[in-house]
Amino acid sequence: MNISAACSVAILLAGASAASATSLSGAPFNLNPSAPNQSVVATAFNNKDGGFGAVLSEDSDGDKTPETIYLQLFDAKGKPNGKKGLVFQGVPTGPIPASTVPGGGLPLGGGKTLAGYTDLKFSPTGASGAFSGQAMAKGKKSGKAFELSKSDGPMSFGYLLQLSDGRGLAYWSSIDLQLKNKAGARFVSKAGDPSPATIDLTRKDSLFSGATPFMDGFIVQHAQYDSKFKKASVFARVYDGNGKPKSAEATLEKNGKFDDAVFTSAMGLTNGQIVVLRSVATKKGAELTAQLHDGALKPLGQPKTLSKEALAQPYAAHPLPGGDFVVGVKVRDGAKDLALEYSRFSPALKQVGASARIAGVAAPEFSQMVGLDGGNLVAIYTSKGADLTGQVIKP
Repeated sequence: MNISAACSVAILLAGASAASATSLSGAPFNLNPSAPNQSVVATAFNNKDGGFGAVLSEDSDGDKTPETIYLQLFDAKGKPNGKKGLVFQGVPTGPIPASTVPGGGLPLGGGKTLAGYTDLKFSPTGASGAFSGQAMAKGKKSGKAFELSKSDGPMSFGYLLQLSDGRGLAYWSSIDLQLKNKAGARFVSKAGDPSPATIDLTRKDSLFSGATPFMDGFIVQHAQYDSKFKKASVFARVYDGNGKPKSAEATLEKNGKFDDAVFTSAMGLTNGQIVVLRSVATKKGAELTAQLHDGALKPLGQPKTLSKEALAQPYAAHPLPGGDFVVGVKVRDGAKDLALEYSRFSPALKQVGASARIAGVAAPEFSQMVGLDGGNLVAIYTSKGADLTGQVIKP
């Protein structure tokens, strides 16, 4: 989850010794060796074979706009598993470049993978686009692409979320002709078939900010901003595996500063509890806090500080079995350098063992974390907005 996005992860015993330490495993690896130095956007997912996959959007025609979607699978050590497969090629609208956005992936039966993406089309009169899916097998397309979003508006962005039972949740956000934000979702079967029924995730006068997996269902978040984008409130609600609300709406942030609201997120833990993470700007950088909640988003105790040394508000987080979770923050590494520091915390919000640092990277930024069935995590990051890189972490 990178403030927003999380995948299911693997087996680490909840009773691991406090003396154990989070550590790096192996050397870092480039997720897109054919275009390592350009700005590449990726959404990674657990491939359910011990490895992981990444849906990539890159600039193939040199116009500095990513218009081509690829799928690349990796083994547990980050070695490419087969060739990179072409999922979709955007087509320019006259002189206006094509633009695509990756939208996650879902492993299917029979060695297939469903890759999600949004194809954006811009013209002098407006913009349009739809969230679609394309099944892939051995680096090649399997069948025709189909629309995952069911939107009334001309443009929608989406994401394909993995659920605990192996199904997917295709969710999207769109702007209708009255410029109002609408959101929806529908389940995707293990065979890659989307349900005809749509789950309405629209909240009045609010922006849909995504969903994350939780138990047999998922957690949905919305944000409500004032007209000057200086203040904001954040709301969350739990949904069950049938797409029905399972909790009352909870307010995670009420009329807080805009940036503080942006970096407030609810993450489901595998013990049935939920942790709300909040990164607040300080004079020296940021302070990251966490507050435990029950499965209905009711607070359990007071917020606790996880890091006072973060240099910026962005962070990455991912749950572990038993209720533990890993959080990554950007910290100072020596007098001039920066590092991405990853630490493990228990459900009691206490750090477990020492932290691990990814250092020696110029201008590092978080991209995502994804869990592997073997028990490790893959931290994905960039350097100066490019050089998309992965690093296996042992929690």
